Amino acid sequence: MERNDITYELMKATKGQAFITCTQLTKALGRTNSLKVKHAYLSGLEAVDGKYYLIRDVAEVLKNRCTA
Repeated sequence: MERNDITYELMKATKGQAFITCTQLTKALGRTNSLKVKHAYLSGLEAVDGKYYLIRDVAEVLKNRCTA
């Protein structure tokens, strides 16, 4: 899985937006606890208005957590 593939899928989940919220990411990952998702994948990332995360940055975090 490439970062571009992850970026594409996240952009599809947000209907073409460049930014994603924690709630949208939680839904895209098929998870139910948004606090755990925020802690696991979004902590340390810059957020616009404390809520919107650049999908490219989120995809990079997800890619780094992938195992072969």
